[in-house]
Amino acid sequence: MASVEGVEARVREATTAGFRGQLLARGEARSKIWKDGRLPAGAPNFSTTLTHDLLSYGYTLLSDGLNLLERGGAAGVAKEAFEGAARAIEAVIHNGRPDRPEAGFHRFVAASAYHLAQYSACAFSLLNGRLQEANLSSIERALSLLMIRDLDRLDELIYTYKASGRGADEEIAERVAAAFVVMDADELGGELESDGALADALMVALEDVFFSALAEAMLGFEQGEGSLIEGAQRQFDIGAEVAGEAGMVPCWWACRLARFLIGDLWRASFHAQLPPDGLHGKLSSKWQDLRDLFIASLLKRSRSEIELWPSQINAAARALDLDDNMVVSLPTSAGKTRIAELAILSCLSVAWRDYGHKRL
Repeated sequence: MASVEGVEARVREATTAGFRGQLLARGEARSKIWKDGRLPAGAPNFSTTLTHDLLSYGYTLLSDGLNLLERGGAAGVAKEAFEGAARAIEAVIHNGRPDRPEAGFHRFVAASAYHLAQYSACAFSLLNGRLQEANLSSIERALSLLMIRDLDRLDELIYTYKASGRGADEEIAERVAAAFVVMDADELGGELESDGALADALMVALEDVFFSALAEAMLGFEQGEGSLIEGAQRQFDIGAEVAGEAGMVPCWWACRLARFLIGDLWRASFHAQLPPDGLHGKLSSKWQDLRDLFIASLLKRSRSEIELWPSQINAAARALDLDDNMVVSLPTSAGKTRIAELAILSCLSVAWRDYGHKRL
């Protein structure tokens, strides 16, 4: 395995403008003039291997980025890897052939890469309105719902799966037993295929692990319990290990991506970024009640809000510092309102401390 420094050097080289004959630029240029995967008359003569080259490039960069996160590499370099991966994979699906069965999976992976690169709006635009017709597995669909913050549909999907009993121990045991019956038939010259039956049983078990982990993570976001997030991540790691050993590549990717997406969301979450006792403990005891109510109201919106954006995190800390002043200058829709809300929340806490007895 390459050293962390070696992986970082490889990512820096691969994300340099002009890499491999401007591979990324060629892919994005083709995607702009494609229509359902067909080029118009008189279009440039793009390489017949361009799609393969872009996917190979994108998934390699994505793997390198996850490798860096796992091994404590430079976060900035990992972010560059995720952005490059997302752009390369998106270039394959944007205006590409809509009937390609793997297009939904590539869209899901590209959105995940954008999310890990801290471009959650790009992930949202890739997925929103496209989930109904996309060819996605149940676990890919569930993680996609989290990325577009449709937590009501995500809760419904998790509940429906658990209520079906599909992942119950008895159900999985029956499937495994049936698979061994098929194996015996194969040995006797039967025409049944044991590999398919075993793979089906294993996939059901992996789905159950995934949905259990996701349910635990969502409870963690609701209650503000970091231990639940860590427990969910451990389950995703188990799922990735088993899927990798079984050669179930899409499931392996989904578990790995979920593990890091959940971690990123928790680190940027309101629970993690807004201290329960206020900054340096200077806010009143009423602060925690106001904070918890504020977080709960954001989580229950039609498009749930879980975390602060990168553009908001530093300003949010200053909004809670009663000894600080600041001017926030951000483009439209970049998050100024949220900073103002936090400043108002801290002021209400102080007002309660100083004048609460007068029923202000």
